Amino acid sequence: MQSWVQTYLHHLQQTLQQPSRTYLRQLMRAHLAVFPFENFHKLTRAPHEQPDELLGDPETFLQAHETAHAGGTCFSLNMNFGRLLEALNFSVGWISPGGWHTALIVTDPENPRVLWYVDVGTGAPMFQPVSFTGRRTDVPSFAGEKVFFLPTGELGSYAYIRAQEGKLLERKWTFSVYDTKQQAELMPAARASFHPEATFLNELRCERKLPEQRKVLLLKDRWFIIRTSAGARLERELRSKEEGAAVIANEMKCEKLAPAYLQAVEHMAQNGVDIFPR
Repeated sequence: MQSWVQTYLHHLQQTLQQPSRTYLRQLMRAHLAVFPFENFHKLTRAPHEQPDELLGDPETFLQAHETAHAGGTCFSLNMNFGRLLEALNFSVGWISPGGWHTALIVTDPENPRVLWYVDVGTGAPMFQPVSFTGRRTDVPSFAGEKVFFLPTGELGSYAYIRAQEGKLLERKWTFSVYDTKQQAELMPAARASFHPEATFLNELRCERKLPEQRKVLLLKDRWFIIRTSAGARLERELRSKEEGAAVIANEMKCEKLAPAYLQAVEHMAQNGVDIFPR
C-alpha cells in the first residue's frame, strides 16, 4: 500500500477496511468533516500556476491540508477522494454533471448492479452516498434545501436538481451514471474554472460540513452563515478581514487556513473586488 493512503486515512481518522457500503459512507462523512470546500488557495495561486498543477495529487493535497488546512473545490476534492477510494479497492468513475462540476460514481461492493453518487465537493448538503434505482431519488432535506435526481428517460441518465423553499438554486445538471471519465477528460472543465470570470475567482468561499452535528458553516464574502438540519439559519455580517480570519480560525476550526484567507482578500482587492468596502 502506498504511504499516502495511510496518511489520508489518518487525516480522516479511519482504519483500513475492506470495501463495503458502510465503509464508503464512513469515508465520505469523514472527508466532508475534515477537508473544507474553499477557494482561497485557488484565488491566490491561479495567476501563477496551471490548473493541472493546482489539482495536484494525493501527496500534494494532503501536504497542503497538513500545513495550511487547505481543502479545495469540486475538482481537487472529488479527484483526490476518488483516488483514495480506488486505492482502497472501490470501483470508481468520475462524472461531470452539467459539464463543469465533478462528482464520483462508485459501484456498490456488495451488489455490482447498484451505483452510488458520491460528492465531497459541493455546496449542497449531501452527507452520504446516493443510490440510483431508475426512479426519482431524493436526498433528505436540510434547512429547507432539497436535492433530488430525476430520470430523464434515457437509461442511466438523470437530472440533478437543487432547490430551497421551492425555488431552484442553480440550473439543472444532467449526467449519465454510465458516462464515467478519466482525469484527462475532466481537465477542460477544470481549466474553465480558472477563467477570470469563473464563479470561484470572483467570490470568497469557505464551507465546512459537520455531518455528525447536522450543521453547515459557510463564509461567503463578508457573510458568515450557520445552517442546521432543524431549519435554523443564522447570518452575521463581517466588518473586516481580521474578523473574517478570526471566524476561519476559531469558529470553523481552520486556524492554518486564515493566512490564505487574508491573502485571498488582498488578491481580490487588487483585482477590483473589495469585500469590505470602506
